[in-house]
Amino acid sequence: MPLESRLIVRTLTTQDSRGLYSCNSCSKIIKSTNGYTNVLNHLKRFNPTYEANTQVALGTANSVSICLVEHATTDMFRWIEWIVMDCLPLTFCERELGRRNANLHHVCVKTLSCISTKWLRGGRHYIAIFAVFNDPGSNDTTVPRSSDYHDDLECPSRRFVLLAFCPMEDEGDLSAQSLFHLIADTLTKYEQPWEAVVFMVPSQLFCESCVSGAVLLIGCASHRFALAVREFMQSEEGLLDKVHKLMKKLSTVKGRSLLRSCTNLAPVMRNDNRWSSTHAMPQRNSKLEPFLRSFDAETVSVYDLEPMMLNRSETLRITSLLKDLDNFESVTKTLQGPTLTLSAARRLFDHDVANYPNLKERVPPLQQTSITLRMSPDRLRFSGDKLSRLQSGRLARRFVLKTRPTLRKNVVTLLAAFKRRKTTKRRAYVDLGYVPLTSNEWERLFSRAKLIFSDIRKRMDRVTLETLVFLHCNRSQWDVYTVDKVRNNIRRMLDNN
Repeated sequence: MPLESRLIVRTLTTQDSRGLYSCNSCSKIIKSTNGYTNVLNHLKRFNPTYEANTQVALGTANSVSICLVEHATTDMFRWIEWIVMDCLPLTFCERELGRRNANLHHVCVKTLSCISTKWLRGGRHYIAIFAVFNDPGSNDTTVPRSSDYHDDLECPSRRFVLLAFCPMEDEGDLSAQSLFHLIADTLTKYEQPWEAVVFMVPSQLFCESCVSGAVLLIGCASHRFALAVREFMQSEEGLLDKVHKLMKKLSTVKGRSLLRSCTNLAPVMRNDNRWSSTHAMPQRNSKLEPFLRSFDAETVSVYDLEPMMLNRSETLRITSLLKDLDNFESVTKTLQGPTLTLSAARRLFDHDVANYPNLKERVPPLQQTSITLRMSPDRLRFSGDKLSRLQSGRLARRFVLKTRPTLRKNVVTLLAAFKRRKTTKRRAYVDLGYVPLTSNEWERLFSRAKLIFSDIRKRMDRVTLETLVFLHCNRSQWDVYTVDKVRNNIRRMLDNN
């Protein structure tokens, strides 16, 4: 049903006096003494979607007026969103095929006012600083669990906002003191004191000497678990190294041609920088084992595979190790969840220590009914019920967990770590659900930055790179109205000059 002209005009304009209307979008005064023809013509010319905007305005609580943006601003916003979110080059808006297949007004690089276009040579070492906070007003909800499981396993209201993505001022000095100055400068930019920083989850803990005693440091749970698993596999390092050599041999041109004759599977080698590759390599070996056994002695001799082929006992050992690696891999993926809480990680570690006592040194089980967070460069240290003061004089954040029950033997499912047990009544505690337990969010940022700062864009200026990464990571913080404000500010600056 079409809207009445009177309703559209009252929603999208403001009547200054009889016969004079002010557009809510461009503030232009429109004279219309008889009817609303002039006003509607103005809206059609500068806001082609004015009817849909009116419908949206009438459906909101504040339906008195709505601020519209020009159609050109909307197209500008779509160009920026397209380029930023898909990691496209800035010149994409000037490409012929892009303009031909996009239903948007043509723009040039210089028109993208919020993006710098300077260029230079050379690589830099970048530092990323995130702000983590709790947003209770968010609409995100987790899938409801059974009443058999704890209700503090996830925190959907946790939010990450990228504050800075920039190199050190003096790249020759990468000391902890330089990092301290960079954090202080970032806080100054956002007009925030050091007291606003409650904790830090650094990916590299070289800042301990400068911020320890002033800010609570929380070690990355994923890093701790990876170190524990690495120590657990030390006894089988020789076997894994033999499998790695076999995969490396099969990854050659001749080796791949041999595999293609019987299977489409490709070899997978181990990468020390990626824990998942340690699990993927023996997993792929178990799939390739039947095909490798099917080769005759002459083929094995020609391709020089005999020294690297596993014998019967080694095959049984790698199969047994793969079962443990499957359990560790499931824990690793669970720790990477963006909503997992510290208490959930603690229960995961307790569950693993019960099944693998060798992990106790790296991830000690929780023995007390309550724990106190203290400053520590590599992990959370646990104490009894008595709170201790930080060097800054503030009390440490404290939270209480249920008493760790005795877990059943041979439990391999992760859900068993999160199940409720019959315990005494839990005391009240300060909610630390929004505190992240890993630095995986920072690692994901640099993975996305590699797509933006690709090999063909190495001459990009650091300001341009920071702007693109900032817009990409903080997509929820800007919209078409943000672009409209930027354009209006530029217009006012040009008018004043």
